Amino acid sequence: MGLSLEVVSDHERLRTDAIASDLRALVRGEVRFDEHNRLLYATDASIYQVQPIGVIIPADADDVAAAIKYCNERRVPVLPRGGGTSLAGQCTNRAVVIDLSALCRRVLSIDVQNRSCRAEAGITIDELNRHLIANQTGLFYAPDPATVAQAALGGTIGNNAAGARSIRDGRTSENVLGVDVILASGERTTLESGAGRHDPIALRLASAVADVCRRNADEIRSRFPKTIRRNAGYGLDMILKQLDAGVAVEDLDLSGLICGSEGTLAVVTSAKLRLHPLPLARGLAIVSFVDLFQAIDTVAAIVATRPTAVELIDQVDRRGVVAFLVAYTTHLGPVRAAEAVARFGDRVFEVIRERT
Repeated sequence: MGLSLEVVSDHERLRTDAIASDLRALVRGEVRFDEHNRLLYATDASIYQVQPIGVIIPADADDVAAAIKYCNERRVPVLPRGGGTSLAGQCTNRAVVIDLSALCRRVLSIDVQNRSCRAEAGITIDELNRHLIANQTGLFYAPDPATVAQAALGGTIGNNAAGARSIRDGRTSENVLGVDVILASGERTTLESGAGRHDPIALRLASAVADVCRRNADEIRSRFPKTIRRNAGYGLDMILKQLDAGVAVEDLDLSGLICGSEGTLAVVTSAKLRLHPLPLARGLAIVSFVDLFQAIDTVAAIVATRPTAVELIDQVDRRGVVAFLVAYTTHLGPVRAAEAVARFGDRVFEVIRERT
């Protein structure tokens, strides 16, 4: 099914033309409100198709702030967008799309000693890691969604991307140390540990979020899922965990709350990221089972061997054999990788014997 041309009233067209004209006077980047570009941005990786009001390609964070402030004052919806790899329509809406993937994609700094870097929201995960390798840092950014070649950093923060290796290195929220954001008001702040001590905007936000968490603490503790791979609503449990640990309001790290918020709380323009040492070796174990139930029975044993990734492939041939692909990486050399694979194999065979 293809996209059809949009039918709009004269009044709507005049309003859209006025918005485009005003934005062109405000930003240094590109303002694209023509039919062709609105059709291009009407889709993402999902089945949904919604033509936006128009598209802005900001030159920098100043452009983003100016556009958001203008749209907020006129009640015009705004939709931040990265690589457009979302599977549930998050990148499509009747709004002014702000696409940071074209021009806001620099690596701003690298701190090898403290294993961190700061990068703009438009850079892809693959491009960031290639930059780290090219600079011989010996480090990499761990979250690895399947679309690393296209997924922009800001988008992966928006949906708290994880990837197959998140069981070892965590989701995006566990690998973001801070975020530079723009609020609906056009205000700019950095959300990170201790931000409230020197930034009144960050303190105001931390105080309000802490109040919400304290008033709903029992509900958050009892009803939020305890699984490591979930993004159900805002991550208030991460903030409550800090409060329970005695973290003062001015020291609260709200960056985890931005992860998974899909651009509804603020627009991320850049982020400080936690980096990990590059592995020295990799190993892969492939184990086949006669049925799905037998494979599922071994999951706990597989995870106990601390693999970096576990993938289930069912019905790989006509006999319906189920296979697990289990990946290991180690910083201790190829011998340790081989030992991990061997230990995994031995443990799986023990589990199979116990259950058959």
